[in-house]
Amino acid sequence: KGFRSDFGCGPPAPSSPAPGSRLGSMSFAPNDRKGELKVQEQLVEKWRKQNGCPKSAKIFICSPMCPALRDELLAKGWFQNTDMRSTVFDLKWSSSNGDVSWGQLTPSQILNTLEDDTCLTTKYGLTRTLRHAKRMVGVSSETFYPRAFCLQDPTERMGFMADFRLSKAEAILDAFLQAVEKGTKDESFQPEVVEAAIQLCESITEVSCEDMVKPEKAGIELGLQESWHLVENADLFKPRKANPITRESSTLQSMVESSYRRKWSVKVAPDSSPSMAATASAASNGRGSLLNASMDLNATASSVASSTTSTKAKKPTLVARARKALATRAKSRKGPPMRGQNTWIVKPTCRSRGEGIEVHQDLGLILKRACRDAFRWIAQKYIERPQLIHGFKFDIRQWVLVTSWKPLTIYIWKQPFLRFASKKYDDSIADLSKSVHLTNNSPLKGTAEFEEEHEELHTKGFMWYRQQYEDWLHTSFCKRKHHCTPWLHTPPYKSWEEGHPMECGACDTSEASTSPGEGEGESLSSSAKPSPRAAGGSSENIAESNESSKEREDKEGSVLIEADDEDNAEGEKKEKKEPTPCKNLWDSSINPQIKDVIRWTLASAADKVKARRNTHSLFGFDLMISHPEKGKPKVWLLEVNKRPDLSYSTPIKFALVKKMFRDTAAVMVDLPHNSKTDIGEWELLPPLPPPPAP
Repeated sequence: KGFRSDFGCGPPAPSSPAPGSRLGSMSFAPNDRKGELKVQEQLVEKWRKQNGCPKSAKIFICSPMCPALRDELLAKGWFQNTDMRSTVFDLKWSSSNGDVSWGQLTPSQILNTLEDDTCLTTKYGLTRTLRHAKRMVGVSSETFYPRAFCLQDPTERMGFMADFRLSKAEAILDAFLQAVEKGTKDESFQPEVVEAAIQLCESITEVSCEDMVKPEKAGIELGLQESWHLVENADLFKPRKANPITRESSTLQSMVESSYRRKWSVKVAPDSSPSMAATASAASNGRGSLLNASMDLNATASSVASSTTSTKAKKPTLVARARKALATRAKSRKGPPMRGQNTWIVKPTCRSRGEGIEVHQDLGLILKRACRDAFRWIAQKYIERPQLIHGFKFDIRQWVLVTSWKPLTIYIWKQPFLRFASKKYDDSIADLSKSVHLTNNSPLKGTAEFEEEHEELHTKGFMWYRQQYEDWLHTSFCKRKHHCTPWLHTPPYKSWEEGHPMECGACDTSEASTSPGEGEGESLSSSAKPSPRAAGGSSENIAESNESSKEREDKEGSVLIEADDEDNAEGEKKEKKEPTPCKNLWDSSINPQIKDVIRWTLASAADKVKARRNTHSLFGFDLMISHPEKGKPKVWLLEVNKRPDLSYSTPIKFALVKKMFRDTAAVMVDLPHNSKTDIGEWELLPPLPPPPAP
């Protein structure tokens, strides 16, 4: 309600009050601005007299859901107006766009929300906006946002089907090569299935997600139907089993292809046997040939069948071709790492807090689910190899404050927190239940497991402080014999179980340890125990924790970043006199990536939002870490929330929300008048360099 239709969420909200409404008589023509301001001044003066508000006091309106901000403004001497829909205020922090009379605002009034930011805060809008990231910031969105498709659009639906088919072909080849390495090749897929998967990957090697949504590329696999049928029938969990395509799935796929052809006047050769000479054109749109002339699309049914003959001679070639096809695809595809599965997550375009999100591995089920709601869904490639803590999947909630869009001014909160799924992650992804895959804790609130302390995570509410994550990274992956962690602290703000939050800086460097088990985390409550070492565990327990973590990572194929060898060698020599600090993986790898992702995302949307002066927008960025490739963990953007949950739902959020609102009040109220204002945990990000010339 109130979202723009061009981002898939209905018509825009009216910019002025409806006739006959409480504010309807105050509408003004654009050229009558002086008269409007004069009437507003009279209205404010009348309100002050009626409510006993001093003339010198600033007036604010605050949502009842944000008591910490209300208390902070009252402490600064501001006067509260309790009518959320009133136009009498100097600052309004609302929880709904309906609380703001956009046509009655004066330039000096401060708000916390934009009239229209759906290009950023809806899944549809974010996906479409990031299509232009390369042009806006010089970085392809596929490097930080898992490839996604807006199923409302026929071209994107066709692009999704093509990508799904390619992804399944890649999953088959990946599983096949894993079986070869384990010596269980005879239990893997039939040669004709592997051959079909290779043909799909070889024929479409240079197409990225951005290309898939272009009319001239989205239908390139229309001539590869026979290979696709073999691939689709394959069962990723039971390689030797074939699952025939259901009539319903076949009908839905045909419907998607037909709507695509109608939109772009695509003509396909009547010969349904995969004579890859199928032609297509978009002449009516001046798009030229649909099929890339450089692609070899001449595979036939006989070539597929021939792979079954001379099996012994063909097997080595099949393995080599499979490796080459995957390596070639990896160069053109920058998405999250795969695990031999083809998992996708489908999301409603305009819902939040995990509502309606489903995880699927079947194309027919995805199309069936989306078709019921006129395809108002986003289909996004699932991060199949996420980083796990004690076997649990997690994401990072990062608060971001934008105080200006022109120029783009971004503040990042230095105390993000982790949110965990309630059940352990299944490496095979056979269990598709939400409790395994979704980290949003809204569905868990009020349940017994949410309120009780978790035995393995040592926390309540399935959340961790950032400092707990830093300590877990170091405990799990630092290979030094003697540790030095002056950067490691206990969380700086206490939960409700320990009284009011501590002031910033209460945790000094004296609490950091120089060897395992010394003085770390002694003041942590039971709701914030980061790891065996941080909880005061013995060295034997620490070694056991390190070993189990490393074993888990080795099974996944690699180990996280190690400290630089030269630094380690030098540190070992000087250990007794001047120990070299261990590498902080958060500061050296993860946090810089988070900052880049935030700047790239907001810069891509800067020319699309309906910006307004004196608006301070608070966003909740959800990010995830994938299994490290090339020695480094990778940060991925999941979504951007317009109004992140700021309730005191967990002990950790109680502490952080109170501090965040205190610092936000300083940014909104004090900083514009005093550049030396202490803004606490907010950090101003430097501007992005201009994108390279095309």
